[in-house]
Amino acid sequence: MAKVGLYIKKVGSPGDATIRITSDSSGSPAQSALASAALSSGLVGVSYGWVEATFSSPANLTSGLTYWIVLDTGRDANKYYVWCKDSGAGYGSGSPKYSKDWDDDPWTDVSGDLNFKTYLGTGASSIDGIVVYGTAKANTITNSKICGDAYYQTIDSSSLAFLNNPSNPTCPDPLTPGTAFPGSSDPPPQNMPISDSNIQSWKNDAGLGGEITGDCGDNGVLGCAILDNGTLTLGPKKINGNLTLTKKQTLTVTGTLYFTGNLDMNSSSGATIKCDPSFGTNSCVVIFDGSYILMLTTLAGCNGGEQTSPCTHHNAAIDLHNNAAGAIFYAGDSMANLHNGVGVTELTAYKLSLDNGATITYDQGLANANFSSGPSGGWNIEGWGEVVP
Repeated sequence: MAKVGLYIKKVGSPGDATIRITSDSSGSPAQSALASAALSSGLVGVSYGWVEATFSSPANLTSGLTYWIVLDTGRDANKYYVWCKDSGAGYGSGSPKYSKDWDDDPWTDVSGDLNFKTYLGTGASSIDGIVVYGTAKANTITNSKICGDAYYQTIDSSSLAFLNNPSNPTCPDPLTPGTAFPGSSDPPPQNMPISDSNIQSWKNDAGLGGEITGDCGDNGVLGCAILDNGTLTLGPKKINGNLTLTKKQTLTVTGTLYFTGNLDMNSSSGATIKCDPSFGTNSCVVIFDGSYILMLTTLAGCNGGEQTSPCTHHNAAIDLHNNAAGAIFYAGDSMANLHNGVGVTELTAYKLSLDNGATITYDQGLANANFSSGPSGGWNIEGWGEVVP
């Protein structure tokens, strides 16, 4: 088992919790864990939402046997987690229990069922057609030029030959043969830095400021139009429509914005989205259901191939044609595509596709960014080159 998802919320500010997978012991969780993972309090919102925890060492399970998901957290009447329960008890393979101490006190039956998801397998990571100036780690490496060391299960002959004998101008001086580490274990999967629960909380925050029905920006409805050389100050607000900025326009974000549609923005025209100075060192949040400063997209399943609705060009959730310095883009359930010559500060996605010359410079990490409305897998990488200043 690679990871689990829990449908939970929090009250107050509880500390991080631990999720454990245990075998069954006479109808209750065993007192030793097969796998464990930290559940960050920052990923849990005040409204119910899905939060995932990934096991760095997945649990090996046997078909036909019973296993338990254990949520282990401190006890505090003012700071705690609430695990959503289905009173209809629709899960027929077992019933939940609780205990004051998971590996000591007796377990007591709970009526109903607790909502959870399980994910079996991690997926095989691969690097194909890549120039890597540092260390490469993947299950499979093909058609790539590695200037550092390589950790892998499988590598093709051309990639291995270049690893052993790197050359200019691909690799910088001094040229040093890399070290091969065949048979290396796959890189452990990582949690996405933003949970569905976080996103739902931000959407709720936006809705507190009221709603606008219609598009914003170019040809926007009353209260949401931005003329050429114009500025609109907005937020918090839910907008049932799209945001289109193709002129020299400025959208100043004063609170969380939630667009139910897409973003179409041409930064080369001078279009700008910026946080109001009142945010200080924090970041503001703009959410798009159709497409994701932070830029979030809630589209799922847009992972390349032939375009399908409602995915963007390249069948991606985010498709960037222009530079976006200072913005953080996030598509936790889909692919993001960067066109030739496009540069962004940071981009996190389930799958990433970069055209020749596209650049991502990690000036700051999502784990360290602070948002005013909230808390601060296997993967495939195709066609990018790491640039080291």
